[in-house]
Amino acid sequence: MSRIASFMILGVLLVILGAMSYVVQNAGKPEPPKKPSEQDVKAREQAMKQRMEEQSASRKRMTEAMKARQQAQAKAGQGRPGREKRPVNATAPTPPKPQGAVPAGTLDIADDWFRTRKPGEQGIKDLEKKAREEAKSATSSTPKPAPNKSVE
Repeated sequence: MSRIASFMILGVLLVILGAMSYVVQNAGKPEPPKKPSEQDVKAREQAMKQRMEEQSASRKRMTEAMKARQQAQAKAGQGRPGREKRPVNATAPTPPKPQGAVPAGTLDIADDWFRTRKPGEQGIKDLEKKAREEAKSATSSTPKPAPNKSVE
């Protein structure tokens, strides 16, 4: 009796295993794509053709406008010196003017510090000379005492 029961259990398990295999195998497959009809294909091709024509027309208008703008700028720029030095973007902010010499003992962190310095050894000599002059002026003058604040 136990032999028949074990064969029955084994048979049921094999049937369940087969059913699960079938479900897993078919669940992973996507549905085949539907073939578009001839009307859909023609409509898609016509829409694509129309879009390409619109894009080419807009590109053509844009290039004509750019050429016209360049010609107008060339005509306006003739006879006016300094036109090349102006910024391309008229609404761009102008660079700030230098505030003057940097105080002694501080770092020069301006955006255009490299324009005010001479390159190479000449620049280093100028900086050393300036530092010596600042040191002489600092030693000759008496330092101001710090303000005395009482903490209560």
